[in-house]
Parts: sequence; structure tokens; C-alpha cells
Amino acid sequence: MIGILFVLAVGWPQEPDLDGRTPTAELLRAVCEDVGAGDGVAEIVRGLRPRLRRAEAPALAVELRLAGLGAPDAARAAFDPLAREDAPWHAVLGVIARAHGDRRTAEGTRGPVDLDVFERTISHVHRDLIQALGGQQDPDRAFSHWGGIADRLQRHGFDSMPDHEAVEDALDSRRGMDMAELRLLAGRVLHVAAALDVEELRASLRGTEARAARSDGAVQGEVFLDRDGPFGRLVVGGFGPNSYDCTQIDVLVDLGGADEYRGPAGAAGGLRRLGVVVDLEGDDVYRGGLDALGSATWGIGVLFDRAGDDRYEVSGRGLGFGVAGVGCLVDLEGDDRYAADGVGGGVGCHGTGVLADLEGNDRYEVNGSGLGVGLPGGFGLFWDRTGDDVAACAASEVAFGALGAGMGSGIREDGGLGVALDAAGDDQFAGPGE
Repeated sequence: MIGILFVLAVGWPQEPDLDGRTPTAELLRAVCEDVGAGDGVAEIVRGLRPRLRRAEAPALAVELRLAGLGAPDAARAAFDPLAREDAPWHAVLGVIARAHGDRRTAEGTRGPVDLDVFERTISHVHRDLIQALGGQQDPDRAFSHWGGIADRLQRHGFDSMPDHEAVEDALDSRRGMDMAELRLLAGRVLHVAAALDVEELRASLRGTEARAARSDGAVQGEVFLDRDGPFGRLVVGGFGPNSYDCTQIDVLVDLGGADEYRGPAGAAGGLRRLGVVVDLEGDDVYRGGLDALGSATWGIGVLFDRAGDDRYEVSGRGLGFGVAGVGCLVDLEGDDRYAADGVGGGVGCHGTGVLADLEGNDRYEVNGSGLGVGLPGGFGLFWDRTGDDVAACAASEVAFGALGAGMGSGIREDGGLGVALDAAGDDQFAGPGE
């Protein structure tokens, strides 16, 4: 396939069959009783509109659903900024804002920044993030709550009746969160990560010698900085090869070399609300388990890799996954390999998940659900800008039913929006069952 691959699905229950017993059929039946069964489909749709507008779903999902036959044109207009071969990486931020009806997006910094500006920005984001999550909520309880919902949806199916009540309870618990602010804060992290420059870093580190890491085993190789801040532990790795145990590092900047990252690199989960990894160059290997590699369960996780032929492997939730949070994995260039065993590759569940790769001949393999999937109330975006790519999404043994390559799933009026977009290249895509 040469040119543009654009797949979008709004996860909304299918309509009538009014004799069925699905939640949507019940809703339609109630509308028919209100407007009269003989008034036709137009009256049914008009009756649905107020319910859909109040739904806990990305605003664009509601707009597309109400657009009816005009939805394809509306969708193309919404995602057109990503359809060009020269689209900048930050175009994804505008698309995320558009999908959620946000009126503002994070502003970029002016010119390259040094470590002081980077660290100060991360500190401010962390402070504001805690407030956006609801202030004094118990982090351990909230993380377990949202992680449990994501696990049940994956194991038992995205339309399974036993999970309706759990998801509706989750909606109530999420009302203290400011999801628009979370998306804005994630954008600030991405902007400052992109603004870091090797030459600027060399200047800021002039006179500072690389040194051996702490003796706790979190880093193997030389580092320039290793200190604790208000957001947790900050490590700045050297220009040579390093190995990192990211269970012990919250924010990490690596200057170069072929590095190895283990654990929740650039991820939020457990008691960690903000996780950031910025790798400036080198052929790197990332290996993680649950909530890893640009993943966020109740928080913000960002993994930003500037250059190199990289390998990403995750088991569980990862590769740009967000549940009650925002998870982003952005790779700017290189021939990369992505593998997820579970849920990953741009997946959102009452949150936002993004996997964006801008250049290179890449390979994607998801053994489960991924590559642009919107689970209930979520927005999932998979964007590959250019290159001759191969992507496959297959049902795993633990998944009730896999979703992939631009799909959405909804419970009641609680729809998800999934988008898979490849702007250029001679590509091969295979979804579940193919």
C-alpha cells in the first residue's frame, strides 16, 4: 500500500435491532416510547442527541456519531494535520486537543533549553499534575482501581456486562480529575523534551565530569547527574552505553550511546504519578512489563526518543497507553521495532494513549489489542508518518477479543475513539483474524 492508510472507529454500541437486550437497544426503545415508534429513525436520532452529548467520551467521538453520513469527511478534516509526510511531531498535540474539544494546547519553548529549564519545567508539571488528579486522593487505591478496570476489560471483553457497573463507578471516581489539564501537562513535557539539545547540554555541563553511578545498581555506566527532586529521582546519563533500571528512576535524560532500559521507562504507575525518559541518540533497547514505555495508569508517562534504530518490547500495558491519564511514546527517526504482549501501541481507556513514529522502516507486532484503539471513554492514536512499515495485531490467549488498527469500544453511551494513520510508504497491515 502506497500513500495514506487512515482507519478510524468510534466505539459506540450498534443500533437497532430494537428487539435486542443490549444497553443501546434499551436506550433506543426508551426513545421510541418518548417520540412514538412510528416517527422513524430521524426522530430516534434526535432523541439520542442529548444523551450522546452528555456521554463520557472524547468530544470528537460524539461529534462523529451525530454527524451520521457526514462523519468520514469530518474525521478526515480532524486528522488532516497528521496526513502529510512533513507533519511535525507536535501536530499530534493539536489532534489530541481537537479530539477532546479542548480549546488550548501546550506551548513550545523558544529555542533549545538546558537542564535547569528542563528540570524546572518537570517540577512544575509534577506539582500541577497532583492537583489535576484530584489533590489528596489515595494514590495506591486510585492506581489499583484503574488498573483493575483495564485488566478486566482486557480479560473479559470490552462489551462484557459484568464490567458496565465497574466502569460507571470509575466515571464517578474520575469526576474530581481534570483530564484537559492532564493532556496539557503531557504536552508541556513533550515540548521541553524535544527542546533539549546535545550542544546546549554540553555547554551546560561544561566543567562537569562524567562519574560513576550510585552503587544501588539503578545505572550501569557513566552519568553526569544523579539527584533527587520534588518529582523523584533525576538521572542524566553520559554519551556512552548505559543500562538503566527504571523502577528506581523517575525522570531520565540520556545523551547518547546504545543504551538498555529495563522496567517502567517513561511510565506512571504504582506510586509514581509522572515518569519521563528522553533519549537523544543511539540504538537503544527498551524492555518493560506492566505500565511501561510511555504508559500511564492514573498519571502521565512520556517516552521521547530522538534518533537511532531502537527496539521496544513490553508485556502488559505500554507503548503509548493511558487509563485515567496520558501515555505517549514518540520516536522521531530510525528503523525501529515495537512488540507488545497485551495492550499497547496507542490505546486509551478513560484516558489518552499515543504511539507516534515519524521516520524509518518500522515493524509493529501486538499480541493483543493495539495500534490505535479507544476503549470505553478513551482516545487511542497510532501514527506512523513515513517509511515502509509492517504492522500486525493478533488476538492473544488472555484476551477475550482483540481490537486493532483503528478501532473503538463503548459501554452504554461511554464510547471510545481509535485512530490508526499511516501517511506515506509501502506498508503492510494485518488486524486481528487476518
